[in-house]
Amino acid sequence: MPSMLLRLLNKQPAVKEWFRDKLKVTDLRDGAPSVRQLHDNPVTASTSVAKYLEGDFNNPAAYPDAVVLVKGQEIHVHRQVVAEACKVLARRWDPLWSTSHTSFAMDESLCCEACSIYPSHGTALLFLEYFYTGDVNWPGGQAEVGCALELLVMACMCDVQHLVCIAEKALQDKLIPEICCSILAVADHHQAVQLRECCMHLIKKLYKTIRQSEEYKLLSSELQDAAQAPVGCTLVDFGAHS
Repeated sequence: MPSMLLRLLNKQPAVKEWFRDKLKVTDLRDGAPSVRQLHDNPVTASTSVAKYLEGDFNNPAAYPDAVVLVKGQEIHVHRQVVAEACKVLARRWDPLWSTSHTSFAMDESLCCEACSIYPSHGTALLFLEYFYTGDVNWPGGQAEVGCALELLVMACMCDVQHLVCIAEKALQDKLIPEICCSILAVADHHQAVQLRECCMHLIKKLYKTIRQSEEYKLLSSELQDAAQAPVGCTLVDFGAHS
């Protein structure tokens, strides 16, 4: 069992009781394997803290030890889940957590003024829930461009590479001439290389049309110069990264 989790259980009797009664974790000894006992059918594979807490993201009843505020709305998280999933956030938020702050605003730390991307509460929920599930549950089963762009920026800023691929794939599926330049600008700024190449390919393919758009004129001179180069790239196969 992870040592940090064991320390939490020793300090919080209510959490220990919750583990035993709800999660059916029967062996809480130091050095015991991370095993979740389900009646008479034990799951013997090594289990992370996130797996223990699966289904309990943003659940005040699941003993979260931190609250993140986005647009003034609360999101309940477990510090260890965030710290284990994202080292960037662990370093950034540890000073706040170490001074016993359990509630702080997330808005400023994960926005990008250069791209005018300010993540909404809904996107922040998707971002933090990913640390518990390893996947993104898009509202309605489909990604919306604005939400996917926000998620891409957050994932890039926090160096969560698999989440970057998920956001890139969602944006590739929505890529059309009318928005490819604005998406290219964000992808280029945050070094989302695969998405950048997809946008550039589409612009080169439809250069005579897209160059007349206002969005194209807002691109940097470097990107405009690159877009005029001969078409030599192919669309990226995101399936290999899923």
